[in-house]
Amino acid sequence: MRHERSLSVPGAVLCALVVSAWGCGNDNCPGGCPGGFECRDGECVLASACLGIDCPSGFTCLNGLCVEQDPCDTVVCTNPGEICRDGTCVSGNADSDGDGFVALEDCDDDNQFVNPAALEACNGVDDDCDDSTADGSEECAGLCCGSPPGCRECCDASQCGTGLWVCTASGTCQCDGVVDGGNCRDSGDCTGPGDCGSGDWTCNDGTCNCSGVACSGTCYSGGECCSDANCGSGESCSSHQCTCSGVTCSGTCYSGGECCSDADCGVGESCSSHQCTCSGVTCSGTCYSGGDCCSDADCGVGESCSSHVCEATSCADVGESCATDTCCTDTCCSCACGDFCNLGSGFHCPQTCIDVCP
Repeated sequence: MRHERSLSVPGAVLCALVVSAWGCGNDNCPGGCPGGFECRDGECVLASACLGIDCPSGFTCLNGLCVEQDPCDTVVCTNPGEICRDGTCVSGNADSDGDGFVALEDCDDDNQFVNPAALEACNGVDDDCDDSTADGSEECAGLCCGSPPGCRECCDASQCGTGLWVCTASGTCQCDGVVDGGNCRDSGDCTGPGDCGSGDWTCNDGTCNCSGVACSGTCYSGGECCSDANCGSGESCSSHQCTCSGVTCSGTCYSGGECCSDADCGVGESCSSHQCTCSGVTCSGTCYSGGDCCSDADCGVGESCSSHVCEATSCADVGESCATDTCCTDTCCSCACGDFCNLGSGFHCPQTCIDVCP
């Protein structure tokens, strides 16, 4: 009697096939499932990624892709010790290729160069029976195993170096510019400092750089000028540096200047046209505003220097005018009337000033 099972899950293709045909059990699918189907809880259901995909003969759909079907997928070996190889049940203890590994251990018992002790080659074949076909690490030492199979200088540009490298279809590294220390860059200006000129040039990624000023092809590191024309107003270029032979105020050089403000000048001085000036007298480097003498030698006859001002100390000859506009007699000085004294007038100055001598 035939027994069929079904699921109520919408869209699932159930294991409605005869149990003996596909071997669907309660917990697994020991007989396997046909192409495009997968086993879920002992039932063969259509793989969702393979809906609508029709693979050619000998291929099956896996995760939405048609892959070559293992001829042993649907073969069940019933004799003890047998295993399936290429769709046929063979003794697991047989060593058909004589490589020392029985079929139970050998993934290709018809090829003596394929066994667990073989070195993996870059040939698209699982040479060492580790379920990998692309490592090629032993054969391609220092290189890489590409696709199609074959040892290559590169499999992608990152294996060539930094910069603008490309990995060609044949697996070789190619630089369409200039190789500079493993870096592929545009041809640029230079490959080294010698291509730039004399002095302190550097070559960075094909570009000549001068960390200073370049004058007539020569780089002066830290320099800022080649001539006075490269400097600011009032400055001059000396040893490739802009200098000011004066005073610099707010970035402007005033040649021959000595101050920007009164604060730059000495006591009593003021800054005028960037020069420190004294509206008085300068004694021993100190300005005395309003003063007119440093010592008696700076004053007139009958005067002395007091607090840097010349003052009368005695009368001049009778009938002469004192230096401080005071009138003189033969015995005393009168007020500042600005006129000559008159003898015999009772020591009275003419006009309004009157001084009676004691």
